[in-house]
Amino acid sequence: MKIAIIGAGNVGRALGGAWRTDHDITYGVRSPDDAKYADLDAATATNDAAAAASDVVVLCTPWQGTEDAVKACGDLSDKVLIDCTNPLTPDFTALEIGHTTSGAEQVAAWAPGARVCKAMNQIGAPMMSRPIMVIRPTIPMAINWARSHHLKAEAVSSRSFATRACRRPSKKLRKSSV
Repeated sequence: MKIAIIGAGNVGRALGGAWRTDHDITYGVRSPDDAKYADLDAATATNDAAAAASDVVVLCTPWQGTEDAVKACGDLSDKVLIDCTNPLTPDFTALEIGHTTSGAEQVAAWAPGARVCKAMNQIGAPMMSRPIMVIRPTIPMAINWARSHHLKAEAVSSRSFATRACRRPSKKLRKSSV
């Protein structure tokens, strides 16, 4: 599967490093030629080029840069978009949104027509890249389009996690992604 990982911070690097043995990974970043990406074991491209060439787009950005990152991906209509973000304040002490709407609803509004899935935002980057567990934990996935479930589940479960689809998203998320 071709996966575009938008963002090359801790979460993006952890998921990309973990998935690269089974999938074709491209990192979508603002400046693909920047030397800070030289240690990545995968290709880098602009967000729009990475997203256009992928089957699945995985959003791994700090919340404050998420809107710009999504918009830099271009048209994501009918793309599977796994949202790994959390709408936290810069100091990680509170939610910026989430009291009357959710981060996934906001991402869906920024990416009309994308098949949004909220997953991999419940655990930290170290657990994503080096899962050492006695049991196989379950990662809940809030999805808004049943036909994209298999792609999302394949990506998440390939990380030694079981998946549990939660297929009844909020009315706002359902309306924004139909």
